[in-house]
Amino acid sequence: MSTRCVVTIVDRCGDKYHAYLHHDGYPEGVGTLCSAFIEWFKREHKNPYPNDIPPNTLGEAGKTMAVFLGKIWEWGYHSAYMTKGKREYHGDLEYEWEIYCDGEDSKVRGTTVGYKLEGKTVPDKSVIPAPIKDSVFETIQKYA
Repeated sequence: MSTRCVVTIVDRCGDKYHAYLHHDGYPEGVGTLCSAFIEWFKREHKNPYPNDIPPNTLGEAGKTMAVFLGKIWEWGYHSAYMTKGKREYHGDLEYEWEIYCDGEDSKVRGTTVGYKLEGKTVPDKSVIPAPIKDSVFETIQKYA
């Protein structure tokens, strides 16, 4: 059984881009992958430009989503694609992950998706990604 999720990248202007990921949507899977992506991006894309105005920064949702999808593909996660939204398009989600793009203050937030069970509503619940191991590359080894 797959643990499906949507990753939403949100920038400081409120722009949002979504990707549907078909498996490993739990905190130890995609949650950690999102955290590893932020760690990798901050390390690999230091600002070499004056006045803090690089052409490609962790602060623009559209560019960051493109880089995110390319990087997780490179890391071996091949079951992700762009989507128009979250629950309204995917009725089988178990998690929603949000990457907030704000340069060095970027972070990841996760939510379990509420559902109905035997007539009772189970509400959404906040979750955090599992800790990143010693290095980002150890974290993504299972996808490589």
